[in-house]
Amino acid sequence: MVAEKAQKRDVMFDLAEHIVNTKYEALSPQDREMVKKCVLDTLGTLVAGSAEPPFKQLMAYLKDQGGKEESTIMVYGGKVPTRNAVMANAAMARALDLDDTHAVGIHPSVCMVPAAFGVAERQGGKSGKEFMIAVALGQDLLLRMAAACNTIPTARGRCASHIFGTFGTAAVAGKLLGLSKDKMVDALGNANCQMTGDQACLFDGALSQRVHQGIAASAGVFAAILADIGVIGSHIALEGWGGYYHAHEKGEYKREVLTDGLGKKFWGTSINVKPFPTQGGTHTPMSATLEMVLAEDIKPDDIEEIVVHTTQFNYDVVGSRPEKIDPKGAVHPKFSMPWAIGTIVAKRKAWIDDFSEEGVKKNREAVLPIARKVKVVMDPEIEKVAKGELRWRTRVEIRTKDGKLREKKLDYHKGHPKNPLTWEEMATRFRSCVPFAARPLPAGKVEEIIRLVKDLEEVDDVTRIVKLLG
Repeated sequence: MVAEKAQKRDVMFDLAEHIVNTKYEALSPQDREMVKKCVLDTLGTLVAGSAEPPFKQLMAYLKDQGGKEESTIMVYGGKVPTRNAVMANAAMARALDLDDTHAVGIHPSVCMVPAAFGVAERQGGKSGKEFMIAVALGQDLLLRMAAACNTIPTARGRCASHIFGTFGTAAVAGKLLGLSKDKMVDALGNANCQMTGDQACLFDGALSQRVHQGIAASAGVFAAILADIGVIGSHIALEGWGGYYHAHEKGEYKREVLTDGLGKKFWGTSINVKPFPTQGGTHTPMSATLEMVLAEDIKPDDIEEIVVHTTQFNYDVVGSRPEKIDPKGAVHPKFSMPWAIGTIVAKRKAWIDDFSEEGVKKNREAVLPIARKVKVVMDPEIEKVAKGELRWRTRVEIRTKDGKLREKKLDYHKGHPKNPLTWEEMATRFRSCVPFAARPLPAGKVEEIIRLVKDLEEVDDVTRIVKLLG
């Protein structure tokens, strides 16, 4: 579809009405289960990311700024204005690149969940059901907005998670603030005037990559608060002349994706939980490699070459450029296919401590020789089908020094909607994040958080969870 200069009723009115009117009861059992998994997963990545740089300095700065004590900075404790708490919590949840993803190339929960907790605490008395529908609606909105693009912004150097995270977070915050339809339209309009997002920090290995989604989440919350106090936002912010799809997508988008099945289909059910703390394009190759290594007990010294067949996008983002083979700093190792594959082969696992700066230094002697043997290629056959849920399809070849060639094709790693984690596996994942926290989290609190999230629809006030993490 091409946006026209002549103004018409913007689709944002339909979306706003849907967000305001949709109740918890619209969620299917599958929707509810996925929301709860996303909440627990995001809290786990937040806890684990809290000790990473630059959060010690950022938390000190936010606390020094003071302001009204509205919402809690998790792990570190203390209350600050809601938008500041949301920025801190979403940034920590994004730090390790372990938060959930979606096939449209976006991180759906890292803004939504911290924003929902922050606004719920500010408002007080928000039940688990109110919390869950707000998160589900926010996820649904940002995923629809991304999927409606003819070309996902991530493929053009812009961070889709940041762009649409701002809109999605405005919906979450607006829902929990109890905005009317007109004010929800204003909230989305206000989100558009704050929306930004680039990927330069990712490619440059900058620490600002770790606060990217924190900035988006804070902006979305602020957009809703502005609407709540009477600041009128643009009413043509999506389809109008100068609105998002005209200004940033050349007016080319699929309007039907934004509206089809509203209230009946929630896109969050197709969210992907990450098995490794690395960029999503590495996961199926890592899983395929690990299966072969374990099945045939392949040792690092046995390997002659590993060839990873993948998409053009993954080749560009995590491929075999020289700086990817021997990555430095806190960010680059997570965006390196050679390093990820080398880690899997050398350690037969890949978890948070394997990709920290210290972990990379410690493992360098074992991993680098393998990383140098990894070749990443764009496979035209894979590229043809790399749409939607097949975005991470891969084929990995391992050639050993004895001349044997092993090959593994894989579409869905563990954690993908087609190969989901059970609740107990999600709980184990959360527990495995806790040792990396900036401050100790007692075992009793850990188990209580897991219990409350599992039974989230029965929780009378979600601040009970926040207090366990404050």
